[in-house]
Amino acid sequence: TGSVIDLKIKESTIDFQDLSRFIPALKGMDLQVDFSGHIYGNPDHMKGKELSLGFGDRSRMACEFSVNDLTDPEHAFIFLDLKDLSVDFKDIARIRLPDSSHEKYPRILPFLFNAGLISYQGNFTGFLSDFVAYGTLRSSFGRLTTDLSFSPSDQNTLTIGGHLKTVNFKLGNFVRIPDLGAITFNGQIDGSYRKKQEALNAAVKGLVDSVLYRSYSYKNLVLDGLIQDEKFEGNFKIDDQNLKGNFTGKVDLNPAMPLFDFELLLEKANLTALHIDKTHRKSDLSVDLKANFTGNSIDNIN
Repeated sequence: TGSVIDLKIKESTIDFQDLSRFIPALKGMDLQVDFSGHIYGNPDHMKGKELSLGFGDRSRMACEFSVNDLTDPEHAFIFLDLKDLSVDFKDIARIRLPDSSHEKYPRILPFLFNAGLISYQGNFTGFLSDFVAYGTLRSSFGRLTTDLSFSPSDQNTLTIGGHLKTVNFKLGNFVRIPDLGAITFNGQIDGSYRKKQEALNAAVKGLVDSVLYRSYSYKNLVLDGLIQDEKFEGNFKIDDQNLKGNFTGKVDLNPAMPLFDFELLLEKANLTALHIDKTHRKSDLSVDLKANFTGNSIDNIN
């Protein structure tokens, strides 16, 4: 069973400059972490209760954990209960990395600073290489509720699968598309995310209760398809008071010559209400269309 540990730590400050004297790999870091809590058990079963950590101006964590078999970290089963996690990317950006690192400070994508204070309540269950995240995340972008499994397949690719729910999530701000606004979505997502390319390749199935685009809130959209970079293949239906229709097929904007192969039954489109036609008081459209062509202008459609 190994040695028994029973540590009750009152409010203390961990200084990484002091730690670097015993752990040379930390040399150069000046991070200070406020810490308190109770850690006890043995290498076969370690627990943490009433743990509190904090760093920077606003980043804090209150949690409890349980880990089985610390002697084999790769196969250790972990349960982490995050009672309250608050993170500010400004705090992370100010963390001085070790002298051995290629970077002096963490690289943070500029738009993530717009998230403000990110809070999360939930738990992580599983292994370092394969875990499930269940909880609710809130930020200035909106609210996300997840029951997702994450499995890193390599250093660049993260496999994702499970349930995702958003409420008024500012998707346009997150993906940096100005005309796109908030989305409320409830559904299933299975696929992968490539970090370097910032590319999502996923099968998505669910209900978009509402999505704002060009100042119009589209309602009741059912989505079932594959999203890959700038490609969509599958089916979606919409039953909005100003737009009713069904799309089946593929649109691929990735190649030099975009590909369109789809069937579109548009029962009703009130172009004036949708803010597409800004000239006429009333402008309605209905169409039954089958398309199979490539091209990005009148001159090169084939």
